[in-house]
Amino acid sequence: VFALDHTPPLEVDYLPSELHVGGIDPKYEYRMTWTEIQQAGNVSGQFLMYDLSVCGVQLNPNVSSWPAVVDTSSACLTLPKEMFDVVKTWAPLTCHGNGECFLGAGRFPRLPHLTFKLSDQGSILQMDLSDLLLEVDNVTSLRNDREWDKARKLCMVEGPSVLDRNGNMQNPLFPIQIGIRALRHLYVVYDVNRARIGMSSKLSDGSPTNVQCKEKVPCQGMQSYVSSANACEDPKCHEYFLLQLNDVRDITLTNH
Repeated sequence: VFALDHTPPLEVDYLPSELHVGGIDPKYEYRMTWTEIQQAGNVSGQFLMYDLSVCGVQLNPNVSSWPAVVDTSSACLTLPKEMFDVVKTWAPLTCHGNGECFLGAGRFPRLPHLTFKLSDQGSILQMDLSDLLLEVDNVTSLRNDREWDKARKLCMVEGPSVLDRNGNMQNPLFPIQIGIRALRHLYVVYDVNRARIGMSSKLSDGSPTNVQCKEKVPCQGMQSYVSSANACEDPKCHEYFLLQLNDVRDITLTNH
C-alpha cells in the first residue's frame, strides 16, 4: 500500500507533499472510497469515474462512467474534447482556438469543482478546478483568496473527441488523465495486493461546488434547453409540413 498526499505550496506554513508507504494516513483511512484497478491495453492503473459533473451538469450524459488514470508525470487535467467543452461552457473562462483557457484579470480566482464518484453508489469526491490555475510571473504562491492583476492560464488540456468520424463512440475510450495539480484536494491510495485504488476528498462535505458557475440561459416558448452547452435549441420545424417558428420561439402553422 502506498498513498499520494500532494499539497500546494502556500505563502505561510509551507506543507510539503508526501508519499506514504506501507500505510494510510489515519485521518483519511475511514473516509476512503475504493474501486478496482483495470488493465486496458497498454494503459495500466486505469479505473472508472462515475457521474462526472461540473456546476451540476454531467460531463457526458450518455454514459454513467468513464475510464481515468492518475498521471504523476503530468501537471494538468486532460479531458476528452466533449467533456472539456462542458467545463469551459460553465466555468468563467476565456478559451482560444488552440485549446488554452484563461481566467481573466481582476476576477476572483475561484472556480467550480469537478465532482465524481468511484462507484455508482459511492461518496461524492471533488477536484477544485482552482488548483489548475497557473501562477503569474513566476509567483509560487497558489493562494486563491485574492484577485490577480493578470489573466491566469488553466492547466487543463483538451484531449481527443469521444466520437469517431461517423459520430459513433470511440473504442477504446480515451481516459481522463489526472495530473498532480488536480490531486491537491484528493488523498489517493494504491493497494497493489488487492489491485484497487482509493480516494478521499480533503474538502469538507459542505464545500460549495458551484463557485462562479455561469447562469443558466433562459429559453423561450417551445425551445429545448441543452445543459451541456448552456444553450437553447429551436424546435425543428423544418422536419414537419406546414410548420414554422414565430418570434417567441413557438411553432405555428404556415399560410401555405
